[in-house]
Amino acid sequence: MQGTDEMKIIYSEEGRDQLVVNNSVMLTRGESLAYLDLQETVQEPTLKINRNYEHQLKNFLKSSYRVALVGLGDVGANLLLGLKLFGAGTLEEVGLYNPDERVSQRYALEMNQIYQENFDLDVKVVPLQEQEIFRADVVIFTASGGVPPIGEEKVDVRKAQYLVNAGILSRYVAAAVKSGFKGLFLVVSDPVDLLCKVALEKGSPHLLPSQIAGFGQGVMYARARLSAENLGITDFKEQGRIYGPHGSELVVANSLSEYDEPLSMELTRLTVEANLRIRALGFKPFIAPAFSSGALSILSYLRGQPTYSSQYLGGYYFGTRGRLTADGFEFDVEKIPGKLMARLESSYKDMVSYYEKNPVDQG
Repeated sequence: MQGTDEMKIIYSEEGRDQLVVNNSVMLTRGESLAYLDLQETVQEPTLKINRNYEHQLKNFLKSSYRVALVGLGDVGANLLLGLKLFGAGTLEEVGLYNPDERVSQRYALEMNQIYQENFDLDVKVVPLQEQEIFRADVVIFTASGGVPPIGEEKVDVRKAQYLVNAGILSRYVAAAVKSGFKGLFLVVSDPVDLLCKVALEKGSPHLLPSQIAGFGQGVMYARARLSAENLGITDFKEQGRIYGPHGSELVVANSLSEYDEPLSMELTRLTVEANLRIRALGFKPFIAPAFSSGALSILSYLRGQPTYSSQYLGGYYFGTRGRLTADGFEFDVEKIPGKLMARLESSYKDMVSYYEKNPVDQG
């Protein structure tokens, strides 16, 4: 990220020069950088992948997808339900993998028994063997080593799962590399932004940044919108935004045109602590995340519709809004007030610092 008045997010494949572009010529002519240097200014940039390296890239948009869902715990099972209820016309098939194959078989039977003639529920669900996972177009990773029990909320609950979940994820990334997987690898397990970075590090150079995305921000936006409604903010749907990690570094803005720092800080606090309010009632929050961050956001992503997700920015993954296009991921490019930009830069630095101070076993 750079600039103070406007967010100019620059995307590149790992190891390539980063470009700000605003037309297809700049993406395809020569090394592109030479062409870019001839431009005195870049007006209203549309930011996309450098198509000059198209041998590395792939259009991930399809008319229908075969999906493999890894992990059928609380989040995974509810995410699956969302895919079944809302995925018709987008999902050709959802394959299920769980280490206990009886769980996969059970959910396949249950999902295929959901039917009513007045609804389009034509999403086939099948159990998978482990070796079949990476034959899919899209792999959704929801496996987890366990969520901290109720009462253990002294630390960020999402980060508390980091090293354990990173170890689990690393094994599946190794399998993806071995299989030559060329599809999308979507991370839902906490903490999504950090785990996306782990997936990239463990999968490099076989997994490209454009293949990996995280889905944890959808529920944070939903919580921010509810909090804004409770505070009487009427234009949050049009003007409100969230940025950054699905966790304590999240940044909520009440409005882009009428940014109010104290109000935005309060919105951020309410949003980040929303899960703790559910845990205070004696329950683990997983239904809203499974639907808002999981099923609904992922289906929007696969349909090329705007949604929140964690995308590759400057070497790490960071939550932002945008959509998947035939040329790669297209970020929303918006005027960002200076004070809000400072918060985003601080959030990004804090996330990077946490990653660097908590190394994942390189074995």
